[in-house]
Amino acid sequence: MILAAAVAAEQFRSLKEAHIEGGEKELQEFKKTLANISTEPVVDLINKMLETNDGLNEDAGPILVKFLGGGGRVDGEYVPLQLEQLQAAVRLP
Repeated sequence: MILAAAVAAEQFRSLKEAHIEGGEKELQEFKKTLANISTEPVVDLINKMLETNDGLNEDAGPILVKFLGGGGRVDGEYVPLQLEQLQAAVRLP
């Protein structure tokens, strides 16, 4: 979910110069959703899940580390996802 939000935010940023009519309500809802998932309690929960469940971390971990700088294992050690990294990844213009 976090990775999907980061990808969606990146795609939105790439369209920032495009003129799109309507959709203001949806955009505000999207921004609110991104703000809600990029909080310290959510990051703490994600880190607890990924650090303790190697099955989840095995596939998603390397992708999360690549795109978000944390959330996976590097050389066998868990690299925690940082709030600032997540907020930067989901920031909209």
